[in-house]
Amino acid sequence: MSKLEGSMPVKILFVCMGNTCRSPMAQVIAQDLLASQGLSDVTTRSAGIAAHPGSRASGNAVVVVSRSGLDLSEHRSELLDEEIVAWAEVVIVMAVHHMDQVIRLGGKDKVITLSKDVPDPFGCDERVYSEVFNVLSSLIQDTLERVILDTVV
Repeated sequence: MSKLEGSMPVKILFVCMGNTCRSPMAQVIAQDLLASQGLSDVTTRSAGIAAHPGSRASGNAVVVVSRSGLDLSEHRSELLDEEIVAWAEVVIVMAVHHMDQVIRLGGKDKVITLSKDVPDPFGCDERVYSEVFNVLSSLIQDTLERVILDTVV
């Protein structure tokens, strides 16, 4: 992360497996937190290492984030590739094992993890999605403070 010292990253990419659950939820959580801090110039995006491009967010993810006033109804999944990794200044992965693919695609100097792996709720009930949303909310806030907000102050 030394590359970021003295400059605020403006392009953040969130990565998970299918880009229908965790990374889109992380993206909308981050957008909301950044907007609340007046950091509207920071751009976010999400992608999946095994995504089916164009897939909608999981129905349970849409429902759970909507309870917090967030919207995933227009989300369409993207497959992680070199172009998307090159676009990002910071790549935040939902699990340590996602780092390998980001590194293979040229993101070695920009990839970080959340402080712990976030379990994949794919195929689970709404309660599990809600738990994952709560975990993500906390981890994303901590990560944004560590990576971005501290560089602004």
